[in-house]
Amino acid sequence: MRIATVRQMAAIDAAAEAQRRPDCDLIELAGSILAEEIEKDLSPDSGRVVVYCGPGKNGVDGFSCAARLTEAGYDVLCVTPGGVERQSDRCRGFMDEFLGLEGRVFETVDLTDPVPALVVDAMFGTGLSRDLGDEYLDAVDQINASEVPVLAVDLPSGIEADSGFALPRSVVAHKTVTFTLLKAAHLLAHSLCGEVCLRSIDIPEDIVEAEGPYVKSFDLAEAKKLLPKREANSHKGNYGKTLLLCGGKGYSGAACLASRAAVRAGAGIVTAAVPNCVYPICASASLEAITLPLEDTLDGGIALSALQDPWFKGALAGADAIGTGSGLLPVPAAKGALKTFLESGKKLVIDAGMLNFLQVGHNPDRSEHIHVDGIPLHDGVVLTPHLGELSRVLVRTDLAKQNPVILAREVARMAGAVLVLKGNRTVVAAPDGRVYINTTGNPGMARGGSGDVLAGTIAGLAARMDAFDAAALGVYLHGAAGDLAASRVGENGMTPGMMADLLPEAAKMASKGMND
Repeated sequence: MRIATVRQMAAIDAAAEAQRRPDCDLIELAGSILAEEIEKDLSPDSGRVVVYCGPGKNGVDGFSCAARLTEAGYDVLCVTPGGVERQSDRCRGFMDEFLGLEGRVFETVDLTDPVPALVVDAMFGTGLSRDLGDEYLDAVDQINASEVPVLAVDLPSGIEADSGFALPRSVVAHKTVTFTLLKAAHLLAHSLCGEVCLRSIDIPEDIVEAEGPYVKSFDLAEAKKLLPKREANSHKGNYGKTLLLCGGKGYSGAACLASRAAVRAGAGIVTAAVPNCVYPICASASLEAITLPLEDTLDGGIALSALQDPWFKGALAGADAIGTGSGLLPVPAAKGALKTFLESGKKLVIDAGMLNFLQVGHNPDRSEHIHVDGIPLHDGVVLTPHLGELSRVLVRTDLAKQNPVILAREVARMAGAVLVLKGNRTVVAAPDGRVYINTTGNPGMARGGSGDVLAGTIAGLAARMDAFDAAALGVYLHGAAGDLAASRVGENGMTPGMMADLLPEAAKMASKGMND
């Protein structure tokens, strides 16, 4: 599903107005749709509806909705926390319409006597570009303290639309109604938005298309399109060979989780190359994968001699995709292996400690690029950092303050590779500018081992898919498996091993589709 920036939506609205779609028509339609959404859950005798209206376009939609509800027999109050004198001329026009219907407008209202049936937050929506003033912060606190169901118009007030960043005091909505296209914050700040309802206000598709390309959400429909099919007349070689270089002293579990995930993601043959010190554990725990022992060092990493092991070289030559980093100690031989993998040109997932070998260089035009000892990355490489790991590569401390979509796109371009920026809603970016925001996952996945499952999943899929598609689908299935695990045992009790085991069920759900 397409996701618009504030700039893109402003251009779409302006173009729609220019095509003889007067602004007031769009607003009246938006107000009618908001009223319709409210009427689905409340009848006129359910209780009072209190609409908080800001000074701009969001407030206009709020007054338009209030007028439609009043005409339908609802008891409606409007609140203008900043005072009527701060309302824009357009906002006052719709406020006057509401007042003409004997509507009531106040600067403050008591939400405890009587307790309303619903609060509508139409203060700022996607137009937030500054901190809220004291009077609006007081309104936010009042709304949140009331525990009354809240419907937000476009976005809960206090959230920045493009980045999803929320002010410390932001409205917490139960439902958010938005128009034409989703905004990034609907995914990145989903816990504050509640149920998100996307409605059309009949803007022609050619206008919407003209403002592309768009960031997209990766959802069930996207997963169903990308999920690889298995043919009846086929064998294991048709489904790709994945080589994993993983594991180390104390980290045998990481190797086991990655190899288990690669198998369950559908790779035809999975080979896990691990240091000798963890080989017995990995061989006994990873029954479906080939486990290849490598010479190791005293501290439990791979030895330089391991890179010349004929079995390892044979596995590398036959691999369609490689995954490396899960539990692997970042010893010199690991860096040598990474350089060999890059020089092979094969699809490659770089995770965990192996990300520490990435370096930032400067081009003649002073732009930055990412490499490993001068060896460039390529579009078959997938990097899987969280913000902490990325900050070590870029040596920046302010990454958490940056728009995650813009950051992911920038780093993917610098690397010439696919970037999986792990987080609350993982962002997947290709070096050509394409971006997906994932829609699955939950807080129960925030535990050691989850990243190993993700790396193995992507590497297993990459054995027979384009790297960007494998990354996007792998992130989705990983999150969907996490959601299945949470639904069965709860977020506190779920484990990465459960997530790996539930990957096939997540894929089965995606292949059938939600309504099949």
